[in-house]
Amino acid sequence: MVTSATAERTWQALAWEANARLALRSSDLERAQDCITRALSVMEGYETPLAEWRVHATATELSELRGDRVAAKHHPERSRATVLRLANSLREDDPLRKIFLSAPRISTIVAGAELSGELS
Repeated sequence: MVTSATAERTWQALAWEANARLALRSSDLERAQDCITRALSVMEGYETPLAEWRVHATATELSELRGDRVAAKHHPERSRATVLRLANSLREDDPLRKIFLSAPRISTIVAGAELSGELS
């Protein structure tokens, strides 16, 4: 499969996450779960923040559709923590930080963090 064609963990995880989103759009929850499991496995033990927030965001959607309350609580927390770590690695006045945080998918993920005061 193309997803394992590179040794780079970030790209492998992103490829599995993209496959999971495609499976979700086709309502193939079993295939989506398999892809998310593979993405999580590829990232395990590695620093892959650019993939991590996306994988956990998609895993959140999947968990909600499957009715898995534990995972539906865990994955958004992981996604949000990674997004905030990336955002907080930039100066507060850095235009790239503002652009990143204002992206639609990111702003949805961060919404809970702003309410709890996590965003510094």
